[in-house]
Amino acid sequence: MTERNTRPARHITQLERRLSEVLGREAWRASGLGAPGDIDALQQKLTQLEQQFADLKDRPTERDEDLEAARATHREPMTQLNSGSRHNAHLGKNDSRAADGRE
Repeated sequence: MTERNTRPARHITQLERRLSEVLGREAWRASGLGAPGDIDALQQKLTQLEQQFADLKDRPTERDEDLEAARATHREPMTQLNSGSRHNAHLGKNDSRAADGRE
């Protein structure tokens, strides 16, 4: 599976896990056996931070993919531009020799 396919699969797995945790907490609370408020708040904060971490963890990969795509897009035009510059510079040297009478 490519990185583009595994990233959405990981995200779906994370979302399923979060949904399961939320549904479990709600069922626990509805049963009257819920955790004290401070523990519940800490668990919610932990879930939030885990999701934030998962989102941030994927950013470098996405940035690298975007950067490589931009480089690939510009590679051929830059090569053509650079080869044209070398050709023009070579012509310029020949022209200066002719102007000096060294040809």
